[in-house]
Amino acid sequence: MTSVDDRLSDSDPARELSDAALSPQVLAMWERAQSSPPVRSHRRRWRIAIPVIVVGLVATGAAIAFPIPTTMNIGEQGTIVEPDARIPINYTTLTGTEVSCQYLVYLGDDVRTTRDSEVAAILGETDWTGIGQDIYDYAINNPRGPVDGEVWTNDSPEMRDTHSFILAVQPMFEGRLPADMQGDVGTWRMTSTCEGPYR
Repeated sequence: MTSVDDRLSDSDPARELSDAALSPQVLAMWERAQSSPPVRSHRRRWRIAIPVIVVGLVATGAAIAFPIPTTMNIGEQGTIVEPDARIPINYTTLTGTEVSCQYLVYLGDDVRTTRDSEVAAILGETDWTGIGQDIYDYAINNPRGPVDGEVWTNDSPEMRDTHSFILAVQPMFEGRLPADMQGDVGTWRMTSTCEGPYR
């Protein structure tokens, strides 16, 4: 006779999937999500990626926290690197929900410039206290919708909040750097567990 546990295990649609099998699917979903809305190119390039491992949401009362990745994939070859900075993002929404997540940041490509390495060292030593609330407040006070030349297939309040938050991240990070380094940073590579909520 089959036990209930055996039946439940047999009915799990993901029982034969490994992290390696899930990774391309997760990355494909992320690529589709990034295609809407389009983002104009900027003078400085920066990229945001999601962790390759599928993670779950942990909610406790009014606080929301996300599991933290420890490494990043960069470059066309997907090189695994240690981030230059693990930046805690903590903010309280307008409705009082406390959110804790994290950005991992790596500067440069597979081969870094000397300047990338110099700025990376400063990133690792920077005091990031309050940066999450600064990003959140800036995003809420500077909402971003479609601009001339952009067509959004999903122009919802949630998409605007997400887009506004993401666009606030790099300028706010860069604003914590010494003045002589601001505006002189190459490619920002970022992996984030931040997924809202923003209201």
